[in-house]
Amino acid sequence: MALLLALRPTPRHGPDVGAVLAEVEGTAPSCEPRGDELYVRAVVTSSRPQASPATEGEVEQAWVQPIVVARP
Repeated sequence: MALLLALRPTPRHGPDVGAVLAEVEGTAPSCEPRGDELYVRAVVTSSRPQASPATEGEVEQAWVQPIVVARP
């Protein structure tokens, strides 16, 4: 399974591409984009241990498709 890798900074995209904007706990999280983001994407993290962890202590995660907020 492939995981998201942050884009490398380029003159077009700064070093903050892939930065964490917010962390929310609970079963009904929400996040209001500021409007200057290239995209936003949610990562749902479980407390359940990963069945075949790549690193010790790794837990299950689900990544949603990115949502484009602004076009450069």
